[in-house]
Amino acid sequence: MEASRVVTRAGEADRNFRTLLASGTLFSAAVQLTSVTTVLPYVCADLSAPSVVVALLVPLFTAGVIGGNIFASRVLGWSGSITALLLGLGGVQALLVAINATAVAFMPEKVSFYPLLVTAGVLGLASGCSQIFVPLLISALLSPERRVALLLREAGFGAAIMTLVSAFSAGFLSSQPADLDDAELLGIGAAFMALSTLWFLALRPSGQLTMGESVPTREVLRRGFTYLRRQRWLRRFVLTQVLFTSVTLAPMFYAIYSSESLGADNNKLDNILIFVGLGLLAGIAVWGFIRRQFHTRGMYLCSALIAICAAVLCTLMQIFRLLPPVWIFGLTMLLVAVASQAVGPAAQDWIFSETAEEDRVVVVSYTQIIASVAAIVLGFIFGFVAGYGSAMWPLAIMLGVNVAALCAAMLVRMPRTAPATA
Repeated sequence: MEASRVVTRAGEADRNFRTLLASGTLFSAAVQLTSVTTVLPYVCADLSAPSVVVALLVPLFTAGVIGGNIFASRVLGWSGSITALLLGLGGVQALLVAINATAVAFMPEKVSFYPLLVTAGVLGLASGCSQIFVPLLISALLSPERRVALLLREAGFGAAIMTLVSAFSAGFLSSQPADLDDAELLGIGAAFMALSTLWFLALRPSGQLTMGESVPTREVLRRGFTYLRRQRWLRRFVLTQVLFTSVTLAPMFYAIYSSESLGADNNKLDNILIFVGLGLLAGIAVWGFIRRQFHTRGMYLCSALIAICAAVLCTLMQIFRLLPPVWIFGLTMLLVAVASQAVGPAAQDWIFSETAEEDRVVVVSYTQIIASVAAIVLGFIFGFVAGYGSAMWPLAIMLGVNVAALCAAMLVRMPRTAPATA
């Protein structure tokens, strides 16, 4: 009888793993095809939106993420079931992106980009809630080893699907007008979101999945500030993370810059996304090796160096016209896609190496709030500056802040040994 129960639980665990993998892979591809840091700014610039509108996308998304993190526990009280809320969140996101795809395709160009501002904020709110709900869901259904395998496979498979979709669009649908091409990619992203959400219906949890009591935001801020005053390493960490915002926001900067440089209705979004997908695929192998060999400091250093190489490459290629423009910006986007992947895992390694288990929730939450506020401010600045596409001075600014990030990685003391992978 006991053996039968063990077999049944193992079968349920395998089923849940496959279900979560299918859902996560589709959602990962959807996020890349509708990315607020690359696709939406590119689409906005492609539609000749004002620079202020383009620059507001990432700040609105980030403000939504903060709101989602803050109100996640209250949102859970509406249902009590994580799976039910994820179904609702996924459905709202899919519907909103589908509406935006329709607007881009059929509304007048002068107003079709305004719905994207609303979408950025709502996607941020949903993302902030999902950052709380999804880890709880996965933790309740899978062992630590399978959680790591799930996240790695989702990232790889999602990037592969996004690359294939972009390549198909570039090869077979590139003759259609730019607005229809952009709308088609957003529509595919919305379809992937809807399918990803439906996969949750196949989950077989052993009991109701609910969230435990959370720490109030005011308490997180109070305890986090106290920890910041007392711990020198945390002040170094916060400074480094703020400077490395230039690396995490680099895909947004170059997406806007490339779209402006190529001109309105350039019909090159799918070509650019091929390079982004290849960068994401390469980054999985690159950062796995660097983390094992060179640990946290190596990830920060290499991330900044790759971002600097992207800025230098883009500058030189622009000056000497060594390649067609779409190749110049595509290679640049490939490099910054790789560079931006390392910052999050490196930050987690740093925090987990320095904090006791009972302090991690507060430290992670507090530093995420600080990083999000920095991303709101710097995201608007970088987005506005990138709107002056084809000029050289925006590239010089990006190069300068990337060099500052490199200096921080070289001078700031960091843990020498990365935690072992679970």
